[in-house]
Amino acid sequence: MPGDDTLKRLLRKHPRIKNALRKIYATVNPTPELGESFWKWYTLFKESEGWSLEQMREYQLDLLRNLLHEAKSNSRFYRERLAGIEPVKITSVDEFSKKVPTLSKIEFAANYSDIFSEKDSDEPLQMSQTSGTTGTPLQFYHSAVDDERELAAIFHNWNRVGFEPGKSRRVELLGLVQTDRIYEIYPDRNVLRCSILHLKPEHIREYAEAIRKYGADFMVGYPSAINLLASSIREESLAFPDFKAIFLASEELYDSQLETIAGVFPRARLMAHYGCSERLLLGIWCEHRQDYHILPHYGLAETDSETGEIIGTNLINTVNPFIRYRMSDAVLEKSNSPCPDCGRPYVPRFIRIGGRMCDYIYSNEKGFIPPAVMTYPVRFAKTIRELQIHQSQADVLVLKYIPIESAKREEIESEFEEMRIKLAHVVGESMKIETIRVETLPRGRTGKFKWIVNELNEAVIR
Repeated sequence: MPGDDTLKRLLRKHPRIKNALRKIYATVNPTPELGESFWKWYTLFKESEGWSLEQMREYQLDLLRNLLHEAKSNSRFYRERLAGIEPVKITSVDEFSKKVPTLSKIEFAANYSDIFSEKDSDEPLQMSQTSGTTGTPLQFYHSAVDDERELAAIFHNWNRVGFEPGKSRRVELLGLVQTDRIYEIYPDRNVLRCSILHLKPEHIREYAEAIRKYGADFMVGYPSAINLLASSIREESLAFPDFKAIFLASEELYDSQLETIAGVFPRARLMAHYGCSERLLLGIWCEHRQDYHILPHYGLAETDSETGEIIGTNLINTVNPFIRYRMSDAVLEKSNSPCPDCGRPYVPRFIRIGGRMCDYIYSNEKGFIPPAVMTYPVRFAKTIRELQIHQSQADVLVLKYIPIESAKREEIESEFEEMRIKLAHVVGESMKIETIRVETLPRGRTGKFKWIVNELNEAVIR
């Protein structure tokens, strides 16, 4: 089991963590969501906050060597790429960076079958995909245990402002609900999920009443969705519960959004994290500073010296390894020193991140629609290599696309017809959807381009 093997070695090497885990087990009951692997990782993240920077670097290097060994032993692609490299003899991240070339999203997709591990897995694998906000959705796999590691890392961050795994209740503004209702309660996860496509005053009043009854003290969601909620509450003078903390995730976060959210929810501590679907890196705010502290035992972070592009390595996924993978996002300002306020051995710190400059889509029926929601109807496209959504009229969307070379015209037309049906649910039936096949789409210096290009007059979309 990829994640568990790493943890077993760690517990043998650090008995203090094993003792801390025993104490935590005495006070909690494992659940389907928060199982044994979750609590092991959660304990690791908590206990390792007190490590020295040298201890953390050594542990990260140990994870890296194990990853390279697994990749070289079990992947045809990495057997060739890592030829001549002895993983056990890698002595530093600098040496690793010099010897191992970077991997682009296009290269990963083109070599997917050869990258995939030949080793039989002793647990079910789960398929994941990127959101497609760079115009190129990507599908890949990870082990089931990695879901628990992901949740443990996020909850570790939330715990700094009072969130208790398995006990605290939260509101989610992270997409749609699975029923015809505008909100749904998931008691096994302590979650009340609200649809972010329903943020008119009458819906907000209904959310407020549901939150009061449910007793949620925390909220997590897309910055764009929570900002829209906060703006509506302020403009319509609506009564709405406050929270102990609000967690912001999955989108570019702007100062204006922070100002609006803080003004409407004055009691709430605001916390944000930076990550990606490939689970390469996780950057988290601490209690004192609004810059992203990269968890070294979650992933290895590098940046291109010329462009600032982020290069990430998932240290746990040996199923289809992401090694020195180019993430398209760019770091505008960073520090290689631990935070002077919290002192945790988390480096580097990303102080300013660029590259996620997406716009909203505006619908006469639905209002403002965040970019993350627009990915749902298009993320599983199989005939489209790249896609970009343009809007210059309030009632028209233009989908510019580059098909994969092997796609037949009737296959593309069939997929776009299905896409139109799904888009209509998100943007409304009155929106006209046009498609234009193009040869190229414009890109920035890191290779990333705007997934949504909104050219509406400001007076229309305000």
